[in-house]
Amino acid sequence: MQAPTGPVMSVDTLEGEKGLRGKIADFLALEPHILGLFAAIFLITLGEQMWGEFFALYFEALGGTVLALGVFKSVSDTLDALLQLPGGMLSDKWGRLNAGISFVLFGIGGYFIYAVAPSWEVLFLGLIMVQGTSSLLQPTVFAIIGDSIPPERRTNAFSVQSILKRLPIVIAPMIGGFIFHALGIIEGVRISLWVTIGIGFVAVLILYWVRRLDLEQQNDYHENVDPRDNRSPMADDTRTEEELDIAPSEEDPSMTAPPDETSVSDVPRDTPEKSRLPRRLRALLAADIFARFGQAMVKALLILHVAEVVSLEKIGILIGFQMAIAILSYLPAAAIAERVGKRPVVMVTFFCFSVYPAAIVFSQSFVMLLIGYFIAGFREFGEPARKAMIVDRADPKTRGENVGLYYTIRSLSIVPASIIGAALWLYSPALAGVAAGLVGFTGLFVFSVFVRD
Repeated sequence: MQAPTGPVMSVDTLEGEKGLRGKIADFLALEPHILGLFAAIFLITLGEQMWGEFFALYFEALGGTVLALGVFKSVSDTLDALLQLPGGMLSDKWGRLNAGISFVLFGIGGYFIYAVAPSWEVLFLGLIMVQGTSSLLQPTVFAIIGDSIPPERRTNAFSVQSILKRLPIVIAPMIGGFIFHALGIIEGVRISLWVTIGIGFVAVLILYWVRRLDLEQQNDYHENVDPRDNRSPMADDTRTEEELDIAPSEEDPSMTAPPDETSVSDVPRDTPEKSRLPRRLRALLAADIFARFGQAMVKALLILHVAEVVSLEKIGILIGFQMAIAILSYLPAAAIAERVGKRPVVMVTFFCFSVYPAAIVFSQSFVMLLIGYFIAGFREFGEPARKAMIVDRADPKTRGENVGLYYTIRSLSIVPASIIGAALWLYSPALAGVAAGLVGFTGLFVFSVFVRD
């Protein structure tokens, strides 16, 4: 027999390369259907962020006042609250990906209304649908990650999701700033909205592909296993607890959930009639409410102060800088969370939530604004860990519903924040910034005292 010619790669080399790729994939949670989902989120964010940070200026250009803008933001928070739970329940009932496709299409209708709105009052109609993209979709995304990724890798998965969601924000606002400077706020935002509509349809096609991929994986699994085997094709380890000779975990219910109820299946699933937030989520929710209430008091108004200090082009640069800081923080934060636990990482986020409103309000130069936007970017440091804590504490059987209920309660709680903040802003922007910070520090205190890993 003739010996093979040419370079031959050893088994050890092959295993080494496969091992390296496997380690990277494991660390980043790079399942194909997860990447497809993240790609759709990336595209939606790319479109929205061309105009999203400038929306307050668009609102004013159409005739809206500061107080009307505060009401608009409060209505947005109310819709966010009302849509989160239905989004989670529909995700559990329709199947994750069926629901996701429907929610994105719903949001595209809102972009259309924004683009053709003749006055600020019409924007309220579009808001109902635009909120569908984020509020309805969020529990679905959380549930898919919770269904597909084991607890020890969820922080990494949320880190990748956060990076891909915020990466376009580094570039899109700068593009928007130049467009709006050249064409004006109204015409520039409308062109950006039409671009967003086109991007939204591309995202729908990607989600449809992910849905087909998931169904094919399920069909392949059921064709190649014993029909008596009730274990999930999505599980990392298909051995039963008896085979592993371990007891069910009391700390993480997701490790003992019935597999069929935690897969990313598009088969409708039965859900309990009553919604109930798991006890382990309540302290985290309370802290989160304080942090978000403080932010919501001034979030929509900060751009008004910044526009008085720097030009629209520089606003785009500041927003891009903020997102660059956020992106650079995600993976180091995930690595730190794996070593020391999620709690210290989330505490950094709550601290930055408390400090950044005043830091921006008191800035009177571009350099000072850079510092404020650095803090605003670094508040994302612990966001993947916080999201992972939510998923870890949710009931695997109704994970989408639990996440939806969590965000419903949080959003309902912060509904008055924008109106309160607008009233304080009319009296003094500095007062509004300080008040927002004090509320945020209350959330940091609650988290540090009552929440444990």
